Amino acid sequence: MEQTNYMALVQGLKLYIDAMRRFVRERLTARYAARWWEDGVLTHLYDPQRSNLERDVRSNANREKQDFIDPGHLVHIIAEESRGAFAGYFDDTRRSKPLLQLVLDARNTHAHPPSGDLSRDDVDYALATIEQLLTGARQPEAATVHQLRMGLHDASRPSNTTMPTTRLKASQELDGAIVNARDLKASDVAGKRVLCPACEEFTFQMWPGGWDGHSGWKCTGIAGSDPEERKSEFRERFGYLFRRR
Repeated sequence: MEQTNYMALVQGLKLYIDAMRRFVRERLTARYAARWWEDGVLTHLYDPQRSNLERDVRSNANREKQDFIDPGHLVHIIAEESRGAFAGYFDDTRRSKPLLQLVLDARNTHAHPPSGDLSRDDVDYALATIEQLLTGARQPEAATVHQLRMGLHDASRPSNTTMPTTRLKASQELDGAIVNARDLKASDVAGKRVLCPACEEFTFQMWPGGWDGHSGWKCTGIAGSDPEERKSEFRERFGYLFRRR
């Protein structure tokens, strides 16, 4: 059976939810110990969310509590604990909260899909957002989501290279540098100061100048030790941010 765009989104969401539930419990337990659920989850939710969650947990006492955390809860939990349990992972809510919300929107699309398959570009955009969040949480599932994205662009399938119409605008929140390059296109970042979309530690003074030296030897967001392989991975992941010659 041919892999559809919809099924790729379903798989990506499953990887995201499982990984983020694990991540959230680990980080909240490190901060609150046995009270991770009460002080790290319930206290950060709106009253209706909290009431519904407590009801679901009571009705399914044999299941782990973390299994009831969904993308809607993650938006609030991570934002409220950005300077606490998730410091060093998602410190800046101006950057992380819109991404968490985008995944929530994608989950809602999955729950109520339109007739026919979903747009490849829309699914790629959702998966790119999931990949970015999983990378920020340092979860290994990020690599699997990246492979799902590559599968969407298999040469045997129709090609349409336009970016999603719902993409974010350039956000310059870190010393004037664009910090959300992953969500943009080449014309948005060309010649501008851009935070590296892979490691989010180094700032390119005039994108893409110096990309090969950074990705080949210094970028912590690229795995491996061979400079050529590292540069190839960087171009494969972020080729859409380079203008065609």
